[in-house]
Amino acid sequence: MRSINYNSEAVGNNQIDIFRFRKLDEVQNRPIIFPQIMDYWILDRAYLKLVSNKAANSVIRDTLIFKDKNLLDTLVVRANRPEEQTQIVIKIHDTLKKEQQIFAITKEGKQLLLLEDKMDRYYFDIIMKDYYRLIDIM
Repeated sequence: MRSINYNSEAVGNNQIDIFRFRKLDEVQNRPIIFPQIMDYWILDRAYLKLVSNKAANSVIRDTLIFKDKNLLDTLVVRANRPEEQTQIVIKIHDTLKKEQQIFAITKEGKQLLLLEDKMDRYYFDIIMKDYYRLIDIM
């Protein structure tokens, strides 16, 4: 992992390192969602956590919609366990690689397009590649 691209914070009696991509943080207006890498180094495990920025917290409910040309898939994002969060982030990444659209549902019931900006998708991809490198998949 290229640690120069990340701010890190140790939590849980310094047993977990949280890596936040420097160009993305919770105070920016976009992207609305982005992953963070959670390195449980003492257990030799790493997970991904889906984070939303502060502006989005009051707007987005916990439902994501994945759209491609032929189908519509809805995913409820209420994952508390790290393994579940990781699977959600991987699904988002797979959707982005297929150049499909991802929407969140607002409290008003409207669809809000996520990760539409090319740079936001690029940063998401960098984080995922660094995660895969960390867990030795690549």
